[in-house]
Amino acid sequence: MSLNSGLDFMSWVGVVAVLGVATSMFLADRVEADPSLEATIRSYEKAWNECDSKLLGTLLAQDFSGYTVRGGLAKGADSGVEALARQCAAGIRVKLTYQILDQQAAPDVAFVAAYATGTLTMPNNAARQNALRVTFVLQRGAAQQPWKIRHTHFSAS
Repeated sequence: MSLNSGLDFMSWVGVVAVLGVATSMFLADRVEADPSLEATIRSYEKAWNECDSKLLGTLLAQDFSGYTVRGGLAKGADSGVEALARQCAAGIRVKLTYQILDQQAAPDVAFVAAYATGTLTMPNNAARQNALRVTFVLQRGAAQQPWKIRHTHFSAS
């Protein structure tokens, strides 16, 4: 089954949740960590920490959706890239390190649960310590293609 099969986004979120639970329950001892998932998350971390909109653009699926630091919803890869560029232009900086807590993958869909810690610096240079729970939903067209981030969700710890 492909993410382009006509299901709406919330249906895919449900599919990914069921996939994660089923995989955890029945295949956990047979699922190996996918180094390419970790590489994607490290690149995402770098893009945000270095205000690298170009790098972020290479990581996002065209139908990406996710919340921005300022609370807006980015819909589409271009919107996600523009949100980072606006944030950085406004002087808002993040320096977060992501610890991957869990990951599960099927051939063309995956999720990663992470814990991000570090600082959020506002335009007035006031730095705040931050700790966030982060969930990523990723997709790819085939096993050897790079993962693309389809959705991100951040929750305060």
